[in-house]
Amino acid sequence: MIIDIEHYLKIRILNSIEKIDEEDGYNIVNLYLDKDYNDEHFPKRVHDSIMKKVSNEYYKKIFSKYDLDKDKKLENIPIWEFLEIITFGELINFFEFFTTHYNLEDKKYVFILREVNKLRNAVAHNSCVLSDLDKKDNTHRPDILIINYLKDCGIGKENRDNKLKNSRIRQITYTLYLFNIIVSSDGVKRNVNHEISKLFYVIGKSCRKRNIY
Repeated sequence: MIIDIEHYLKIRILNSIEKIDEEDGYNIVNLYLDKDYNDEHFPKRVHDSIMKKVSNEYYKKIFSKYDLDKDKKLENIPIWEFLEIITFGELINFFEFFTTHYNLEDKKYVFILREVNKLRNAVAHNSCVLSDLDKKDNTHRPDILIINYLKDCGIGKENRDNKLKNSRIRQITYTLYLFNIIVSSDGVKRNVNHEISKLFYVIGKSCRKRNIY
């Protein structure tokens, strides 16, 4: 689901770019790379990340041409190529910069994306995401978009407040919400719905056999 979110988020950015008259797909990337290069706290973080990948022969052929004066400062990378080289975390940072710069409504999803990224990192490192689901380790108020989403799903306040105090449940909930918002393919949604239903059917059947509930 997170891979799908990443893919369709890139498509969403590209579609937004096309609707902005003053944007050509180069300008916003140049602004972002310039900010990254001159960042006083984390200078050249994205530059360094891209340069490491450029050592790969596939990327080297594509990106070496964007360091025009060989000073390790990248420029004039088209948005469609830039989105393919950055990590998911960097994509979220760029998405925040882009939506803030043009004051787009989509900036409301940035915080939710950061929670999704936490789950993505846990999965990438083979963490057991279903352990410790009984912990109450997150006392911060959930995003209002999530609260309203769960209300619409018929989940009561007591249940919402109780479950969302667990970080993993919160991250999974945020992922489910954003998947429905970002992914535009009905076919992809049907496939994921089928896999989720199958997962819980198998878990439920196994638990009943063991008299767990």
